[in-house]
Amino acid sequence: MTDAEPDDDAIHGVTLTDISHQGLMAANAGHLIPGAHVLLEVPLVGWREAEVRWIAGNRAGCRFADPLTLDELRLAAVSSERLAGECPALAEAIANMPPLE
Repeated sequence: MTDAEPDDDAIHGVTLTDISHQGLMAANAGHLIPGAHVLLEVPLVGWREAEVRWIAGNRAGCRFADPLTLDELRLAAVSSERLAGECPALAEAIANMPPLE
């Protein structure tokens, strides 16, 4: 995990909509530019470096410079309001998993 912190050029209002160990998709991100290197705050994980790989309308796909570990991915999934709302049993099962690493 990087110790990087955001600076005064931070972009706000981007919403995480999908995440994997290698990257994420975000909404409200149409202003990002493919190829740009950005710092993203992953819920319960912290700041991660990523490259914007694509833009489609108001969505962006980003690839992490260093993939998330399974424990980091689990933490990010547990923080998802969408997961908790649509699959509460799965969200609870993920939250109660013992650490993998």
